[in-house]
Amino acid sequence: MSQPRPLFPSAQPTGEGVSASDGSSKSNRSWLTNSSYQPAPPPPPIHEDRPPPFKRAKEDKKTKEKKEQKTGAAQGSTKPVTNWLEECGLPPQEAYRLDGGGDRANFQYSALYSGDIATYRRRFGGRCLGLRPDQSIEWTDNRGSKLAKKSKDRASRYFTSTLPQNDTCLYLGTQRAADEASPAAAPSRQSHAPFFMALQPSSSAQNTEIKEGEENDHNHHQQLTSELYASQKTASYNRALQDDPHNVALWLEFLEFQPALQAKPGGGGGGGMDTSKATRALNERKLAIFERALEQNPTSQDLLVAHLELLRDMDQEHQSVMKRWRDLLFRMPNKPLLWIKYTEFARTQFSTFSLSSLSALYHKAFSTLTSIVEGVMKSHRAEPGTAGYLLVLFSQFTHCLAAAGQNERAVACYQALMEFNLACPSDISSVGTSRERAAFFEPYWDSGAPRLGETGAVGWGQWMEASQSQTPAKPLAFIDATFLATSHPPQSSDTNEGSDPELELIADCSLPEAWLRLENQRQANDALPFRGSEDDLSDPERVVLFEDVSQSLFWLAEPHLRMKLVLQYLQFLGVELGQGGSPCLDSLPHLLSSHFHCPSCSSGCPSLINSSCDKAHSSLHPHNFCGVGAGYRPLSTSDLLTTGAGHSLPSPATSQFITNTFNQILSLVTELESQSLVAVEWVRFELALLAPALRDPARSKTKDTRGKTRAVQKLVKSLLRHESHRNNLALWDCCAQLESLLSGPREAGTLYESVLSQYATITPPLLPLYQHYCEILMGLAGNIATGHTPSPESLSRALQCTVCVAEGCYNKPAESGPSGSAVLRARHLFHQQSPSSNTPTPYLLCHAYFEYLSRGLQPASSVFDGIISTRETQLSSSSSSSSPDYSDKTQSLDLLTLYRHQVALLLQHSESKPMPPTLLWGVLERALAVFPDDPFFLSAYTDSQQPLYLMGKLRKYFDSHAPRAQTALPWLHAVRAEVARYGRLREGEMEGETDVPAGLVNRIRALLNRAIQSVNGRGCPLLWRLAMSFEVEQHRMSEAKALFYQAIQYCPGAKVLYWDTVRHFPTELGRVLEVMEERELRIRAPLEEVQMLLDATTQQNS
Repeated sequence: MSQPRPLFPSAQPTGEGVSASDGSSKSNRSWLTNSSYQPAPPPPPIHEDRPPPFKRAKEDKKTKEKKEQKTGAAQGSTKPVTNWLEECGLPPQEAYRLDGGGDRANFQYSALYSGDIATYRRRFGGRCLGLRPDQSIEWTDNRGSKLAKKSKDRASRYFTSTLPQNDTCLYLGTQRAADEASPAAAPSRQSHAPFFMALQPSSSAQNTEIKEGEENDHNHHQQLTSELYASQKTASYNRALQDDPHNVALWLEFLEFQPALQAKPGGGGGGGMDTSKATRALNERKLAIFERALEQNPTSQDLLVAHLELLRDMDQEHQSVMKRWRDLLFRMPNKPLLWIKYTEFARTQFSTFSLSSLSALYHKAFSTLTSIVEGVMKSHRAEPGTAGYLLVLFSQFTHCLAAAGQNERAVACYQALMEFNLACPSDISSVGTSRERAAFFEPYWDSGAPRLGETGAVGWGQWMEASQSQTPAKPLAFIDATFLATSHPPQSSDTNEGSDPELELIADCSLPEAWLRLENQRQANDALPFRGSEDDLSDPERVVLFEDVSQSLFWLAEPHLRMKLVLQYLQFLGVELGQGGSPCLDSLPHLLSSHFHCPSCSSGCPSLINSSCDKAHSSLHPHNFCGVGAGYRPLSTSDLLTTGAGHSLPSPATSQFITNTFNQILSLVTELESQSLVAVEWVRFELALLAPALRDPARSKTKDTRGKTRAVQKLVKSLLRHESHRNNLALWDCCAQLESLLSGPREAGTLYESVLSQYATITPPLLPLYQHYCEILMGLAGNIATGHTPSPESLSRALQCTVCVAEGCYNKPAESGPSGSAVLRARHLFHQQSPSSNTPTPYLLCHAYFEYLSRGLQPASSVFDGIISTRETQLSSSSSSSSPDYSDKTQSLDLLTLYRHQVALLLQHSESKPMPPTLLWGVLERALAVFPDDPFFLSAYTDSQQPLYLMGKLRKYFDSHAPRAQTALPWLHAVRAEVARYGRLREGEMEGETDVPAGLVNRIRALLNRAIQSVNGRGCPLLWRLAMSFEVEQHRMSEAKALFYQAIQYCPGAKVLYWDTVRHFPTELGRVLEVMEERELRIRAPLEEVQMLLDATTQQNS
């Protein structure tokens, strides 16, 4: 048996290294030997047998010599194949070998062959003993399909093609700095942070840095990766919600963060998934969060409503979602916000929508909330402000009726509720419940007596007194306004006597076109409830019975709620409330859905936006789209480019009805402040009817226009002669503004001076007069008659008025203007008065006008900015310190007034002097941040940038703000801006100046698709109509028809959608009428009657 060899040959001692007599050392190395190990025999010498040549007779000489040298070297080699020291016989000090052959693969691929490298897997991630805490190891292995797929998702070494989105950015630094920036982040997620700097794009708006923590040891701001940001943000939300699980606002904020989280590479929901899978994953994640939130807050209205809306978006069964709504309202019937959202959900469900079922649902909401408020239902307590929410529900109900074609019923509901609250007899007002009062109201409604707004109306209270005393009742009239009847003459008929106007209307028309014309004309002429004999009744549905309005009656005990009802009624009739609205109307703007806040619910479709920015209301304002007197007009995207008043005037019958309503309301309202407000709105309404004739040079000098002007002036004088309004400063102010519009600023100044000179000391009620007087002198108030531009004398008098406001006393106008010392003293007095919540807004505006007139635009802008920032701070502190009171929004309205006057001043200045446009854009952006749905700011922001062809800024704003808005107005203005640019480019292309970009049509189509798919836009019929009209103009008829079927899924009660479909697709008339009958929409011209009229027309022509 051979001597055992050592287990590790490199440890075998040799003669030079160890002496033979060293026994101890040898015994200590016995553990290195292995008796079972036997060395392998040396391999036999290699003899290469070269094969004969296959195709070539000779080989290259050089190749042959190389092969012979290689074969000879192999045969003469005495070195073993293995590298064991025992076989080589070399001492350890010289145990090395030169490899003359080399590794071609290593040279070619700059890497070792993976088969020559021992592989193993490590547990515990990238942690390794011996490394510092800020170091880690990242293992990569491209073998196998799954590992190769994972490796593709990892970032590259020196660059990345996937740029970070939103507010994240890849960082350059060590892992320790990231740990310090967010100690709560998991180490396993931090180990994949790439140690390189990302290539930033040219516009870094989408790659903003997230500054988490302080500077590290190397003074570098750590910018977190997308994955690390998502994990840290989610962890912070989880920690905060764990500490405060009852914070509903934080739960909703966490839910809003989920779409942004999905868009990030580390969000877990995006990446390579398609849109449907990503949306489904996002909804499931939101649903899980909702379940956690509702476990902690089972009675939160916001969470419950958002949860049910998510279930609807997930396309769950309609019956199951409806059942959830009913169970929720059964448990919490005293929550008015739930009733508002439930009715909104019900009117957007095509499968179950019908006008009768929707009316029954609203009636149930009225009766339930009224019984809770009046204490009839003892099981639940009324929420604060429930009566105000009742008015919101009532406004939605009447607009739904008008949108479905039931204009007469909607007006009758308002008439009944107004008389039920304003004209209630004194002995009945003390009766306990609304249902008991309604029992006394039924005989008056069925008696046939004239109602509110009709000529000769006496009111419910006077009618009962007259019926008991058997004496005639005196008609309601605040003043004798018979002279106004001549200013609204009936339309003259140009048709011959004995001819039917409807036959002439549909002459030479096809059946679909004839149906559209007849339906439009009857809708416009028959807007009011029928009052007459049965012989004159052509349509029984025009008669409104007591059963149609009895379920909508409820009692309003507070005077400000009654005033709110009055203003809502006037707004519904089409009266445009001036000066930015009223506190009574703007108290609940966020509760009205986009269906009622955008031009969608009326039969009329005027042009979308008034291009003149000096108007306080553009034609996108809801006031211009809810008039019951407006008829249907076909809509196209070219209407987006129209300018002017923005809406058609009501019919003479409707104008007379509104005039009677104003006069009768003034006799029913007892509060002096309410009377003043109604009187001012009456004068503005009459002037609005006169304004189109005054703007037209051909009509402004006609006898008819002069007669209407004298009638309006006589109305103002009649109101001022009334004993309760002789000292009404608001009415005197309105009279002076009327004189400015009709005759010019000189006559208005004379009237202002006569009123102001009677008061030596300036009190807060006088401040609005000084403010408006200054605006007229500065040219901020438009002038119809003369087109006045401010003169130096007018500006000097305006400066003197502001000095009077600072000094607090009236001074007679001086020809030379105020002295320098007076100006310095006024500036000192203005600066001493710090803007607080008690400072009147007119005083602050006079301060800004003083700086503008004395020093220039920049100081005035500084004053405006300081005042607005103070008011915003006060508004935010008051809203955070106490629960929001939706009936009192005075501070918000003051802030809106300040922003509007600042924008108006900048626009006026830009017309006469050069001004950087960024100054105006900055003010508008700040205003839109507070009031994102204001039509004045949206119109001014759009029009200020369109002439410069600067669409990038507009697109960026609308892309970020339109999806988050509460109404559809931002979407409408975004569409209008793109269509206006398209129209200008087409005009330039026709003239040979510019070319229309090829992708502009697709951009408009994509914008419309985003708008109609958004939460705030899918309930707006006008957006659907614009999308249909745009596809028709592009000759894509199949897409337009598909849009109609999508539109009625969300707006099944909008009659105008069916009208547009008949106009675009005349062959679908029969199918459209069937759908309208199924949904119980009003059809005023039956198809059989239209066919009979067409036959009669044919016979007359023959």
